[in-house]
Amino acid sequence: QQLAEAIVRLFDIDGIHREPELKVADLAERLGSAEHKVSRAITQVLGERNFNQLVNRHRIAHACRLLEAHPARSVLEISLDSGFASLGPFN
Repeated sequence: QQLAEAIVRLFDIDGIHREPELKVADLAERLGSAEHKVSRAITQVLGERNFNQLVNRHRIAHACRLLEAHPARSVLEISLDSGFASLGPFN
């Protein structure tokens, strides 16, 4: 439970999902935990299918907020600011 709460903090407060090359290994390193424990917390405690689903859900939510708040910004800018490495995965 504590690990899951730490994961949520990294996403909700620190905005770790905005890093385009983010991997579960990076998250585990920041948390000082093993990758398998982080993955288990993501699936069993947070109820996500996997790490990628968690990251993309946060990235999409961030992009939605930006699109609403800054309608004049380009979709490319917003996708990059939300952590997508390019416009293709965002679309």
